Amino acid sequence: MKYVKYIRWTLVVLYIGFILSQTIIGRGLHPEPIFKGLFWEVQNGMWPDIRLNILLFIPLGFLIGGWKGLVAGFGLSCGIELVQYFGRLGYCEMDDVLNNTIGAGVGVILFEIGRIIVGLIMGIKKSRGCLK
Repeated sequence: MKYVKYIRWTLVVLYIGFILSQTIIGRGLHPEPIFKGLFWEVQNGMWPDIRLNILLFIPLGFLIGGWKGLVAGFGLSCGIELVQYFGRLGYCEMDDVLNNTIGAGVGVILFEIGRIIVGLIMGIKKSRGCLK
């Protein structure tokens, strides 16, 4: 079990690196910070961006799980938006924070469903005498 925890947190760190590569690293500078308020993407029909922001954070919520996965998704998203704003590396959008947090929440839900399924399978195997 020790190795599972090590592998899991290694995957979390690697995936955060991937998220940063998609949101901050390699972006060009804007002449000034750009801020977009809540529901700006919805008002402009940017549905592909909304979907991508949700999908991007599902694995993070799944890898961390529980309330920590939701808090990590929210915190990382806030950090990214602050860096984008103050570093002039893209649009600072409140929609992104909302959508990324929703994605992390979906990942947490999937993690919990998976945990329940594994628990049921292990319980069935144990009751049949397959496990000691």
